[in-house]
Amino acid sequence: MATPPFGSAFGQSPVEVPDSCSIEDFIFDEKYGRHCIQKSLSPFTCGITGKSRTISEVRHFVSDLAKGLAKRLGWVVPPENQWERVASMFSQNSIDTLPVIWAVHRLCGVISPINTALSATELAEQLLRSKSKVVFTSRSFLQTAIKACRVAKIPDSNVMLIAPAGAAKTDMSNHFDSIEDILNAGRNAQSLTSESLMDRGNQNHIAFLCFSSGTTGLPVPTIMVNILSNLDLVEKYDLMSSTADIYIGAAPLGPEILNKVEELFPNWKILQGYGLTEAGPVVSLTPKNDIWIGSSGIPLDGVQCRLISEDGQDIDDWSRPGELLLKSPALALGYLENEQATQQTFIDGWLHTGDVAVIKQSRRGNYHIFIVDRLKDLLKVKGIQVSPTELEAHILLHPGVAEAVVIGVEDARYGEVPMAFVVPTVTNTPGSLPSLASSIKLHVEKHKANYKWLRGGVTFLDTLPKTSSGKANRRALRDGERNRSKNASSSHL
Repeated sequence: MATPPFGSAFGQSPVEVPDSCSIEDFIFDEKYGRHCIQKSLSPFTCGITGKSRTISEVRHFVSDLAKGLAKRLGWVVPPENQWERVASMFSQNSIDTLPVIWAVHRLCGVISPINTALSATELAEQLLRSKSKVVFTSRSFLQTAIKACRVAKIPDSNVMLIAPAGAAKTDMSNHFDSIEDILNAGRNAQSLTSESLMDRGNQNHIAFLCFSSGTTGLPVPTIMVNILSNLDLVEKYDLMSSTADIYIGAAPLGPEILNKVEELFPNWKILQGYGLTEAGPVVSLTPKNDIWIGSSGIPLDGVQCRLISEDGQDIDDWSRPGELLLKSPALALGYLENEQATQQTFIDGWLHTGDVAVIKQSRRGNYHIFIVDRLKDLLKVKGIQVSPTELEAHILLHPGVAEAVVIGVEDARYGEVPMAFVVPTVTNTPGSLPSLASSIKLHVEKHKANYKWLRGGVTFLDTLPKTSSGKANRRALRDGERNRSKNASSSHL
């Protein structure tokens, strides 16, 4: 096995990550090597209200909120099964987000973060699959959360609002308790006994149940495009001196955009990273003193990497593309209630990423990861993973569709967008296909989140290409569309 000597990637000694403490303790306890608390800045400041909390205030917040939640939910005695205490987080970030998560962890609970771009139907499905008992949300998403909770049979008393301190309640939100309400109840409650709290030395406690659907908010490449498309507006702000570093994740930044940004803002350091939900999620980051255009950075401490060929053999020449395999203490344990997928993805302690990569050594001696392709069929729209099979199943519900395959096609704004190849039913005539295409798009838009819409269009075929086993040949369609796009681009040169 050929493994690059990853380790002290940023010029420091490898960090000894403890496996016998909670995330909260690791961050806030000086015995684990953090900066002196008395000399530290406040860890959280609200960008809207300006409110800050010191480390001491955060820890008291977590303690009081845990007491309040234990009293409200009856989470006093540790459960025999952690899956009895799944709490979903369907909210934008605030200074309360992480403290709420840590309070749930103290009570042996599991947090399931949810993408706020989901529709009520999609949210309900995720709540049911995770067996969530509690939902933390914000007023902006309350209406969607209520609809989903009705389907998932989560009572209103278990829907709690995260909002800026002092924010006024609306008519709808007045019916629901806020985190402040639970916090106030916790301040007057008895302290929790050690029997009520999580055994922080237990390595087997589940902290997060993450659905592999990516990020909330706009990925950086899209933000970059927005900046370049609105230069008149950008000139009104001093971005040159107020911005030092930009970290890019979720989707790669194309060289055209990168070169333009460097031309406009030469003092900015644009640093790319790489990761995936199953890996915990960050795998690599670009150090400021070793920026390499196109690189996804160098592995973090504790991350081991391998490249393997299509037949599963280790690749000794790291400049030769191969599937990237990862091993680290942060890897997920597997997929919930899907043993087959777990066994296919997590093999002998190694995570098979489905991403094709090469590894190059920089002049400074660091090993950089370059992602060159993706083996998995998953699409990435604005950095958010989209399952083509999910869209195909929905498209097949349309009465005018006999067969359907969805692929991802490149897009300057979104990175990648879904495109559908459809075999229409025999009742459709060539003249009716434009109307059918519009109907199929509307069918998706009515039921799916915005980033899943068929922005790549709908293409009709008489038959779909098939593999030897009779399955639709997605790769053939993807390669054919790439060649068509290249030929179309060449014809305009």
